[in-house]
Amino acid sequence: MAKMTPRELSRRKRDTLLQARAEVAKTGIVQFRIDEESIQRLYVRASELKKPIGTMAREWVLERLAEEEGRSSSVTAKAYEDIMTAINLRFDQLENTLVKEGIAPTLRIDRRKD
Repeated sequence: MAKMTPRELSRRKRDTLLQARAEVAKTGIVQFRIDEESIQRLYVRASELKKPIGTMAREWVLERLAEEEGRSSSVTAKAYEDIMTAINLRFDQLENTLVKEGIAPTLRIDRRKD
């Protein structure tokens, strides 16, 4: 094998890096390490928001990325929370109507708990 020049080596390194990033991006999975205490804090916050931890973390990352790029994200955490509150309110109203009309039993489901 012929020896590469520093310029060829640099180009090959850059091309390999770009190819590796493209392959990782195709999976849609990003992994990172974080300390135990921070993970526990994430679980607590996700529980407070009534979201899976992965959903919450993904929203945060996308919001921050949009912020860094100087644009707003399509769905903010507040908008998501508002949407879920409205959906739960509609479910409660539907359930009340069905119970009142004798179509459904008086089983109450709290959709706001994990």
